[in-house]
Amino acid sequence: MLDEARALGARIVALEQELDRLFAGGTADTGSLAALTASLGSPSGRLREVHLTTHIAMRDALRPEQRALYAQLRGYGSGHR
Repeated sequence: MLDEARALGARIVALEQELDRLFAGGTADTGSLAALTASLGSPSGRLREVHLTTHIAMRDALRPEQRALYAQLRGYGSGHR
């Protein structure tokens, strides 16, 4: 998970920097904006999926009492399983 998350994060940062450069340089237009924001959508969604898949794996790997503590530590309280 960590390697994939890092690669996705680096891609997202690079795209965000490109977006910043367009606006800073005064060259942003609706076409370049649409292309960059569309390019950001896929890695952002995949990063979220990788992150949340790890939480599912943790839930499946833990015993019920460990899941309760994991949920509490993550700030979910006692109502989440």
